[in-house]
Amino acid sequence: MEAKPLNANATSELNRNTLINIQAFRITKKQPSTDNRKREFVHMQQENTLIFGQINKKHIMGKHTIQHWVTTSSEQGLDSRTPYKIIKRCNGCSLNDRRDNRENHRCYFNKNCLKLTCINRTRNYCNNPDAKIIIDILETSNS
Repeated sequence: MEAKPLNANATSELNRNTLINIQAFRITKKQPSTDNRKREFVHMQQENTLIFGQINKKHIMGKHTIQHWVTTSSEQGLDSRTPYKIIKRCNGCSLNDRRDNRENHRCYFNKNCLKLTCINRTRNYCNNPDAKIIIDILETSNS
C-alpha cells in the first residue's frame, strides 16, 4: 500500500518551510581575507582543542603568523540568557614558535590559512585591549 499526499501543494509548502528553516541555522565558515591590512580573529581545531588567535602577518605562501589568545575561566553574559567566551592574549606556551617570536613575551605561531576560520564578532572586555569577548557561535568538528 502506498501513501499519497492529499494535497501536493501542502507537501511542497512543508518542504519549502523546512528548507528555509534549515538554512536559517546554517553557520557560514569564513576564511581569512587576503588583505594584509586586516587582522582577523580566527579559531582552529588542533588535537580536539579549540585554539583562538589573531592574525599578525599574512604570508604569500598561504601561511599566516597568528598571535595566540587563550580562554579565561570566566564567561561574560551580555544578556541574561547567553554566556560568551572571554579570550586574552597568551603570555607564552608550547605553541610559541621561536622563529617568529624571539624577543617578545607573547605567543606566536604559523598556521596554514585553509585551517583557519574567522571569528566575525568580538567586543572589547572591560576596556582592556588584551581581552575580548567572542560573540559568534563557533562550530567545531568532531573528527
